[in-house]
Amino acid sequence: MQKTKYMLFSKSIHNLPLDIAFGDFVLENVSNIKFLGVTVDNQLSWKFHINNICKVISRNIGIINRLKFHLPLASLLMLYSSLILPYLNYGILTWGNTHVTLLDKLLLLQKKALRIIFNMAPRSHTDSLFLDNNILKIKDLYLFQLGQFMYNYNNNTLPAIFDEMFLKNKLVHKYPTRHSGEYYLPLLRTLLAQNTFIYNGPKFWNTLSDYIKNATSFNLFKKRIKLLLLQSYKTAS
Repeated sequence: MQKTKYMLFSKSIHNLPLDIAFGDFVLENVSNIKFLGVTVDNQLSWKFHINNICKVISRNIGIINRLKFHLPLASLLMLYSSLILPYLNYGILTWGNTHVTLLDKLLLLQKKALRIIFNMAPRSHTDSLFLDNNILKIKDLYLFQLGQFMYNYNNNTLPAIFDEMFLKNKLVHKYPTRHSGEYYLPLLRTLLAQNTFIYNGPKFWNTLSDYIKNATSFNLFKKRIKLLLLQSYKTAS
C-alpha cells in the first residue's frame, strides 16, 4: 500500500482534502508520478516527463561523443536510432503536442547529437542533416505517429476500443458539402483539450492530401507522410 499514491487534476479546486485514506493507510499526494514509463504531472504540462527524457538523452549523447572517432558514420547513426530515437517516440502521442518551449529542449538535443555524429561546429545549421538522413525533428515525430494512428483508424485496423472515437462530418451534418468526408472537429473550450491527440488526430488527417491518405499500404503511407514532413527542411540555410 506504500506504493499507492494519489494525484488531483484540477485548476479550479482550491480547498483540497488534507488526507485521503484507504482503510488504515493514508495515501500520499504527489504532483507527478511515473505511469507505464511516462511521467504524468497534475497540470498535464509534461514538464517532468520531458526533463527526464532530456537527462537520459544527454547521457546517451555523451556515449556517442566518446565513440565518434572510433566508429564509422553508419554505426553512429545506428546509435542515434537506438540510444535517442526510442526515448523521443515512446508515448509521444500523449505528450508530443505540449508547449513548444518544452519540445525545443528535445530539439536542441537532437541537433547536438547530429552535430557530434557529423563532426560539425556547435552552431552550424542542421536542417540539411535531418533532411539528408531522413531524421524527423521532435514536432514532426509527433505528427508522424499521429498520422499513422489516423491511417490505422481510418482503415479499421485498430483494436475495438477505438471504434467510433471520431466522426465524419457527414454523420454530424446531413447536408452534403465538399468536407463531408473529413472528420468532424468538435468545439472545445480549453487549450488543454485542443492539445490532445483525440482532437489533433482528425485535424491533422483533414489537412493531408488524398495522395497520402489513400496509400494502399501502411508502409507506403509512412513513406509518403515522412517525405511530406521532411519537405519543410529544404528551406533551411
